[in-house]
Amino acid sequence: MGRVRQIIRGDLILIPPKHTIHTNRIGGTMLRHTTHRAIFTALAFVLLGTCATSADGPQNPKLTVVVSVDQLRCDLVTRYEHHFANDGFKRLMRNGGFWTNAYFRQGSSATGPGHATISTGQHPRTHGIVGNYWPPTPEDTRNRPAVDDPSCSILGLDVPDNLRGKSSIAMLGPAIGDELKLSDKRSRVMSVALKDRAAIFLAGKRPDAAFWWNFYTGEFRSSTHYMKKLPEYVQAFNENRWCDRFIGATWDRLLPDDAYAGCTDVQHEFRLPESFGRSFPHKMFASSNPPGRNFYFALLTSPFGNDIVLEMVNRVLKHEQLGRRDAMDMLFVGFSSNDVAGHSFGPNSSEIMDITVRTDRQLAKLMNMLDEQVGKGNYWLALTGDHGVTAPPETLDQISPNAGRINVESSLASLNDTLTKKYGTLPDGRTYTRAHNIPWIYLDKTIEQMADDRQQAILTTAVEYLRGLDCISEAFSSIELSSHAPSHEQRQKLLAWRSYHPGRSGQLYVQFHPGCEKTNSNFAGHNNALTHDRHVPIFLMGPGVKAGRFFNPANPADIAVTLAALIGIEPPLQAEGRVLHEGLTTNPGNNRD
Repeated sequence: MGRVRQIIRGDLILIPPKHTIHTNRIGGTMLRHTTHRAIFTALAFVLLGTCATSADGPQNPKLTVVVSVDQLRCDLVTRYEHHFANDGFKRLMRNGGFWTNAYFRQGSSATGPGHATISTGQHPRTHGIVGNYWPPTPEDTRNRPAVDDPSCSILGLDVPDNLRGKSSIAMLGPAIGDELKLSDKRSRVMSVALKDRAAIFLAGKRPDAAFWWNFYTGEFRSSTHYMKKLPEYVQAFNENRWCDRFIGATWDRLLPDDAYAGCTDVQHEFRLPESFGRSFPHKMFASSNPPGRNFYFALLTSPFGNDIVLEMVNRVLKHEQLGRRDAMDMLFVGFSSNDVAGHSFGPNSSEIMDITVRTDRQLAKLMNMLDEQVGKGNYWLALTGDHGVTAPPETLDQISPNAGRINVESSLASLNDTLTKKYGTLPDGRTYTRAHNIPWIYLDKTIEQMADDRQQAILTTAVEYLRGLDCISEAFSSIELSSHAPSHEQRQKLLAWRSYHPGRSGQLYVQFHPGCEKTNSNFAGHNNALTHDRHVPIFLMGPGVKAGRFFNPANPADIAVTLAALIGIEPPLQAEGRVLHEGLTTNPGNNRD
């Protein structure tokens, strides 16, 4: 044989020829043994030392991190990539897989359903989170948050003992964190986010902790569903009023002004924090001591909200020793400020460009934090968005023929009149519609108590009426969505079908035309099955993951299934995602039937 050359961490090691007698593996690296004992011993020491400190880091991660950036439509990453630093999104692109063709395959595009899909690998039809809110009983005419849980109470500063608690009780299926804890009871699962529904639905059914931020008080909270009292490090955060350091801070452009020349900034009258301003610079103004809701809502709308999450993540990693124990741990991180800013200014604004670039820097801080406390290569990191967003009608009127706003309340009042004229009044002065949370419209309970043919007739009339409205492209009834799955050619109906769960979804589902949005709502929204509402990036980095950009069709439901394959555990029960095998070096394959 000629000389065999092996490169280890950039060092060239020459192994003499002629004495090779067999092969073996040490620490995952192929060695060629020689009969020369001194050479073999020297090489073994070099290789064993190298295995512990290789550039790729350890090959048995002890921590899995899932990051969700609220309202991170995929093109925000690709469009502003040239403004990113080298150690944020570009590090994920350089060292991991980036799926650019990822779309949620459900029509309910909101924070609650999106985060539940990420963690369970299921769609709302299975995990049951059909929206951020819905009326809890057939008697209710008002929506309640999907995270409400009257069986527990809130933990935090100055919180009444009887304040309704929050948990994932409404989520029906187990999440990836639950499967991890089933596989090893030593594993710990924790989550941190600004929004309660982000922290709660990412963490799963029975995590060790879920912490969310209260934008009335600037505190992190949890509930008795998770623990009897807040950990001391969370209490210290609240008592020291850590967030108040941003009083008087200004959110201004990070980059030179000319970098924002391509942005579309529209002055509008929709919701914005008081004294926040409608254009740069935005001031964090506190009108009281201690600060109140207006100040904290301004923080929530700014990049500083994500800095608050990073501070708590740092404390969790430090005090809980995640990733530094004998078992695999899991940490979920929710950056929610991007969504609030996106609703306020729209996806093509200077503010969204700026907060995306700042998120890149914050992501770099998170990974540096993980490198320092857990170790490079000692964790898997997945990143995605919980939904996308559609540009507001005010910026689409020249390119979308149906662009405009619909007054949902007025339209439902007209629907009530139509149904009343055709089918008569309901008992006790009831109206046919009792609540709505687009895409769902909830009808009065007496309708479901009617004979099947009359109920069918009422729903058919309602669907026909809704389809005739200028801003609505499609509508379906619960009877249609209760049957077998539509074909893939019936795309809009299939998206609605995957979002439907009996008893929680409304009896009517509506799909807006592209460019349509509700009046009296946010400037920009994402309540629909539009492609822009469903398009998000998927990043995956860690041992066993190929570096590259992948254009294979993907779905955020794939994340939980892929992480399960990497960790070596079962995916969540009833998970509908696939293993993203094209981005894995071990090619574990596809788990779908």
